[in-house]
Amino acid sequence: MGLPELFLQRLSRLVPPERVEECVRAFHEPPAVGARVNTLLAEREEVFRGLREAGFGLHFVPWYPDAFWLPPEQREALLASEWVQGGQVYVQNLSSMVPPLVLAPQPGEHVLDLCAAPGGKTLQLAACLQGEGEL
Repeated sequence: MGLPELFLQRLSRLVPPERVEECVRAFHEPPAVGARVNTLLAEREEVFRGLREAGFGLHFVPWYPDAFWLPPEQREALLASEWVQGGQVYVQNLSSMVPPLVLAPQPGEHVLDLCAAPGGKTLQLAACLQGEGEL
């Protein structure tokens, strides 16, 4: 399935000409799998160690130490893993991790999440509050 012509025209105006073809190809590739450690239930380094030992190809996110991404072919294995099933790892788009980081709630604060579905950012906000405060 091709991309809409109007989209391609706009893309051509926004992206340097030498990168347009690469950009278009990227839309047809399966996305990487973003995830983060639920620090309310697990220690980051312990989870990372376990995932590496299980053969997952972790790539770390420089702007969020609790986050990582995996190649798309590891999605199903991660979803079936003990870490996701046990709640220690939450699969979430990297872009969805940004709002709680920008808000940066501190323990003891009151936070109102008006867009809480399915709840990934809410869980991330709860981790920021470290069990102290109201969400």
